[in-house]
Amino acid sequence: MKKDLAGRSCQEEDSSTRPKCPPTESRRCWASLHDLQAEHTVQALVASALSQLMTRAADHRQSGQLDRAASDYRLA
Repeated sequence: MKKDLAGRSCQEEDSSTRPKCPPTESRRCWASLHDLQAEHTVQALVASALSQLMTRAADHRQSGQLDRAASDYRLA
């Protein structure tokens, strides 16, 4: 038996790598997978935005724009 990303047991289909969940669990299995993928995407976007904000804040601080730097740090 294979396990989905949420740890539930699923049977693997014959010609596919996609696990086949029991009919009553199917929606929950794939909803959990979708939730994990969405969470990963959001985390990646936040990490990217945070990096950009910190870089922008440092640039503003170095150029003497302290009010803008403070605003960027607060956003981060």
